[in-house]
Amino acid sequence: QRLQAAGEPAIYRVHEAPDPAALAMLVPLLQEFGYDSQVDLEAFAAGNTRAIQRVLDVSRGRREAELVKENYDNGRLGATIKRLIGKYRDEDYGYFEEKIWNGKPVQAKEALFFLNNVTSIVRAVKANGLTPADTTIICAINDKNRSTLKQVGFEIGHAPQEGEPRTPFTFVTKCAFEGTDFWTQAYTYVFSDINVDSMVVDITLDLPQIMGRQRDDSNPFKYDATIFYKTDPTQIGKTDAEIIADITRRERVSKKWIANYNDAEPDVQENMAGDKRDSQERYNFTKDYVAVIDDATQGQRRVAFNRLAMCNEIRAWELRKTTYFNGCQVLRAINEVTVPDQNYPDTPLFLDAFMATGNFSQRMKVYCDFLDVHPEYLPKLESLPQIPMSMKEYYRVLGPDAIRSAGYDEAGIRRYMGMAERGDELDAALIASFEPGRFYSNPEAKLILQGIYSRLGFPLTAKATELEHQNVLPVKKTTTTIAGKRVEGYLILEQNA
Repeated sequence: QRLQAAGEPAIYRVHEAPDPAALAMLVPLLQEFGYDSQVDLEAFAAGNTRAIQRVLDVSRGRREAELVKENYDNGRLGATIKRLIGKYRDEDYGYFEEKIWNGKPVQAKEALFFLNNVTSIVRAVKANGLTPADTTIICAINDKNRSTLKQVGFEIGHAPQEGEPRTPFTFVTKCAFEGTDFWTQAYTYVFSDINVDSMVVDITLDLPQIMGRQRDDSNPFKYDATIFYKTDPTQIGKTDAEIIADITRRERVSKKWIANYNDAEPDVQENMAGDKRDSQERYNFTKDYVAVIDDATQGQRRVAFNRLAMCNEIRAWELRKTTYFNGCQVLRAINEVTVPDQNYPDTPLFLDAFMATGNFSQRMKVYCDFLDVHPEYLPKLESLPQIPMSMKEYYRVLGPDAIRSAGYDEAGIRRYMGMAERGDELDAALIASFEPGRFYSNPEAKLILQGIYSRLGFPLTAKATELEHQNVLPVKKTTTTIAGKRVEGYLILEQNA
């Protein structure tokens, strides 16, 4: 202080102030463990450093010590973002993170915030007074996101490429992150909230993908990131059977609602769809899995069972009871994807073949062929950031046979993905349209399939070979003689055949 008052240069350490919101949230937990008899919790909540240290001292060696420290360290999502942005704006800092790189101190003055929730991003914009001049928001391109961002004066942005101007703050959602290359000097912050299904980061799959998006080799922070997460040890009281029973109940309710909708008069359908859309926006598929979809191009509305929402919930539960049960589990998962794994020695050979071409079809073929020979490598390949998430999803959902049937062509693969997402409706239509024990020529099968696609609203051109890639009808590719001519087609087998 004496040197500063004299106007002389001096080295001094800057301490970040404790986050009042995080401290206030911790008070009920401390009261539950009886800390109010040993610590002035009002002083603690006000940020008094002696009271904070007293809490840490009292907790040391006690069973709740890790829980107290974890809650104190993590705090709230909004408060954490505010602290990071405040650090950059503080004249005593002016950067996000620093390190020694090539023997010299370097500072990160750009940040990528991976936050898979547009609503939370908007809250951060409002809370921190962010503007399009200093902030880029990259998310899925749709009308809802456009409308949400417009309310705070933003448009959906894009990842800056080499030579393009950059902003210090960039917020990115999962949909936008996949397949996007960032040519920045940014440090990466990842936020995962186990209590919000859409915000759960699968460390095994998502974290390598996120880190792999930083493409600039001159960025000192290319391989650095901080992950902020919430664990949920309270879930230990729930069993798999209880969770699956609840999901099954909502699946049954959803399908019953859709059946009632399809049987209703047009004016009743209008009211049902309006109410369901409001519920969908308010509860985001936590009450049921009914999706109301307005197709602006065709001027039609349809309702459908959102199988992806149900699968996401099941996946979130699996992560909640394993990876995010406690901090040790999170660290173990991070270690598994960041430390070289000697169990997969052929990974470099795969990557050499995969990266040798930029063609989607050729890469998809390399992926399928390699897993044919090394199926045990699937977990490793799914963790590699060099492989687009879309390819991993295609393989996981469809399998290699359907992908090969599509000729490894992405447009053809997407055809099958579209059908998979509405599998229940497609299965019912196939059962109703094809008769067991009957032979269908290729042209006849194609015509029937085309009729099914048209009724379901699939913008697809049918192929008879697609009968081989559905799971509800047992079929056999064969030939028969009709009017003295050999005709190729499919025999629909009996269910017990």
